[in-house]
Amino acid sequence: MTTIFLVVAENPCCPPAIIRPFATREGAEKEVVELVNIMLGDACHPADADIGNYEARIESLQDEHGAQFCYAYIDEQELRP
Repeated sequence: MTTIFLVVAENPCCPPAIIRPFATREGAEKEVVELVNIMLGDACHPADADIGNYEARIESLQDEHGAQFCYAYIDEQELRP
């Protein structure tokens, strides 16, 4: 089986949801951090997310905008032939 990593995100300022596939966790991590920093900038917050704190930073945005329309995460999936 092959593993892929899906970055799933929605910016409350720019819907709809984004789903992007990556072959490596590192690629997905880089993308999710970039997307969270875009969301922070759009909400007039410092774009200071990194791989160690992006989940906490998205939670702070969810407090303002609601979790329904403001999220970013990595979903690991197994592909079967």
